[in-house]
Amino acid sequence: MLILAMQQTTESLVIFTEIPANNGLLGIITLNRPHALNAISVQMVLDISDQLYAWAKHPDINAVIIQSSSERAFSAGGDLRQMYAASSVDITQYAPFFRHEYKLNQLIHNYPKPYIALLDGIAMGGGLGLSVHGSHVVAAENLKLAMPEVGIGLYPDVGASFFLANCPNFTGMYLGLTGSIINVHDAIYIGLVNNLVPKNNFPALINKLSQQDLRINPIASINKIIAEFSLPSTNSQLATHIDIIKSCFSQPDVKQIINALNTNASTWALAQVAIMQTKSPTSLKVTHKAITLGAKQDITTSLEMELNLSLQLIQRHDIYEGIRATLIDKTHDPKWQPATLDAVPHSLIAEMFEIKCKL
Repeated sequence: MLILAMQQTTESLVIFTEIPANNGLLGIITLNRPHALNAISVQMVLDISDQLYAWAKHPDINAVIIQSSSERAFSAGGDLRQMYAASSVDITQYAPFFRHEYKLNQLIHNYPKPYIALLDGIAMGGGLGLSVHGSHVVAAENLKLAMPEVGIGLYPDVGASFFLANCPNFTGMYLGLTGSIINVHDAIYIGLVNNLVPKNNFPALINKLSQQDLRINPIASINKIIAEFSLPSTNSQLATHIDIIKSCFSQPDVKQIINALNTNASTWALAQVAIMQTKSPTSLKVTHKAITLGAKQDITTSLEMELNLSLQLIQRHDIYEGIRATLIDKTHDPKWQPATLDAVPHSLIAEMFEIKCKL
């Protein structure tokens, strides 16, 4: 297949190509930072945004596909090491990253052309912001999906307050508060992924998409082609715990969720309590409120809420302590401040949710 490169090299952090298609072109975004599991930098966000705006106006681009060059990951999320380094200089210099990233998430959500994400391996945090907002989300058999931010003193952002809130039966609240990693079957079960396609079929899928005239009924045409390559998904582990999730994670605050899990007292329920007890108490409370509000908001309102939350949380202790313990020193023993749910003032959480700036 003829590939039209766009003045880039294999060393570019993001590679943009255009391939000939039936009556047009397909735009291909390839995340190309494999040594960092495609951790998303400020420049990557800006480059992807610029290219998507250009392709939206390009009359010959019929659809956009985003994929990874890495054998291990689609994207592990935002570049937390970059953020940690900025904290020792002037963290306000890093603050614009969030606005740029969330505007990109909004752009993908509202993109005027089909946007097809091909997920393989690790897909977490900001990687989900680049994928699940699109029109089609396809994942390979080795998917490892998570929003693990409560473990580093942050909260599920990149529009997760919106897309986790729209997962069925409070499964999104469960994912947000535990940071648990789920497989492709669970991701399909809760609606974050549409189809399971084996990784070795990704090239053939792209080739078949290029053969279809996507100017005519594009969504239905893409659905049909993806279905040809898809395998059935009937092995969700979350489905076996759905009654506990629905009952416990629907509670009106984090403390009552933990109480409900303790009351249930099953091995699985108690394991979730143990997991949550390792997370930042402030992050847990912020996450619960954000997802609760996200169920009543559109994507733009949710992203603006997240922008305000992020700009405040990057000025607090927990996020740097979480990054230090998880990624820098790798001691996995963060000392959260405050250290307990009861010690996190209600007034602090309420103040964080006051909207002070727009996207």
